[in-house]
Amino acid sequence: MKNAKNRARITSSIPKSSKEEVRAFAEKHKMSMSKFVELAIREKLSKEMTARKIVTFTKSKNKEEMNYEYTSLNH
Repeated sequence: MKNAKNRARITSSIPKSSKEEVRAFAEKHKMSMSKFVELAIREKLSKEMTARKIVTFTKSKNKEEMNYEYTSLNH
């Protein structure tokens, strides 16, 4: 795993039928299931944060990392 010391493990369980859907989707988009789950979580967080703030995601040179900045709308 790249940058293992900068990564954290999250354990979750889903129905077996959902796992197959996730695997198929990830495979179709040429990504690992872990990457798909990470992106899905980031998308959900972004939507939630955007409801309250302006969020900007940026990709670093290392495609495994994404950074975000936000500006509060409640000045």
